[in-house]
Amino acid sequence: MKYNKQIILFTPSFLANENDTIVVPPIYLLAKELKKQTDPSIKITVVSLHYPFTNKPYSVFNIDIHPIGAANCSYPKRLVYWFKAVRKIKALDQQLPIKMIHSFWLSECAFLVERFVLWRKIPHLISLMGQDALPSNNFLKHFKKPHYNLTTVCSFQTGQLAKTNGLSPMATINWGVEIPFQQIQYKNIDILSVGSFIPLKRNDQVIEIIKYLESKFNLVFNVVMVGSGPLINEVKASTKALKSEVLFLSNLSNEQVFDLMRKSKVLVHPSEYEAGPMVAVEALNNSCFVVSKPVGMFSDINSPNWIAFNSVTEMAEQVNLLLDKKEFTPGSLPNFRTIGGKFIKLYSQLSP
Repeated sequence: MKYNKQIILFTPSFLANENDTIVVPPIYLLAKELKKQTDPSIKITVVSLHYPFTNKPYSVFNIDIHPIGAANCSYPKRLVYWFKAVRKIKALDQQLPIKMIHSFWLSECAFLVERFVLWRKIPHLISLMGQDALPSNNFLKHFKKPHYNLTTVCSFQTGQLAKTNGLSPMATINWGVEIPFQQIQYKNIDILSVGSFIPLKRNDQVIEIIKYLESKFNLVFNVVMVGSGPLINEVKASTKALKSEVLFLSNLSNEQVFDLMRKSKVLVHPSEYEAGPMVAVEALNNSCFVVSKPVGMFSDINSPNWIAFNSVTEMAEQVNLLLDKKEFTPGSLPNFRTIGGKFIKLYSQLSP
């Protein structure tokens, strides 16, 4: 294929191979869709700063990946990898002119590209992905001017960004699903939880919900919690007070998580802050009800199968109602074919 220009996707992480699907799914799903929909004369190239932990180029889904291999190293060593990343982008531009750069997270990658495009005048789109809209993002102080080309994942994140930094996006594009809706009849898991065991995700409240339901209704549940993180042992210890048995799983592929969703009645996701979460949309797509806090894409998706409350008690009561619900009526969910088209339209606006 003879290419005239290229579009660079610059991300902290990208999957190492086609089976490594748990690594930032929206980015590789978008890359695949861009590969299908973009003008054949334009090449899609990925530069990944931290993961995979290598600096050897490779290809996945017929897309060339250039990992920098920073591997989340600490400062000042990380500055060396910043230099390597900018040098790599410059080299790629010399090999094939860059039409535009799309950076992910309003953070490290976007910060580096802004310093590069200032003198090259290459259009730059920045997609916020999660907690980068919060005041805890130390890179936000470097993005004060109103002219940045930004996208957010949901209206909830858009509001947080305005509150934090006074910035507004040129578009809000919800993440979605790749495969068609899966209608499943047999469910042998009552409650499923998927997410990192960190304070923000509030996995402890999943245990509180189970404890409340056991006490009020004298029931025992089949529970699966998927994830890893520093609080996992603390959460495991708290399950000793339960009558229900909780199975803990980690290091699963996306396909394995989807299989659990198909077997589960309710996904409980009490995270205090989300931009997506992708896991909620994926659960809905696999005929699994979702109970969460009113964060992320909840108000944008507007599905009768996704219910949100702030209090643990209200969440628990809703879980109890959904466990007895027999029918799951699918709704309309965003899909990556449409999402890819929306980003291509933005690319055309920024770089005609």
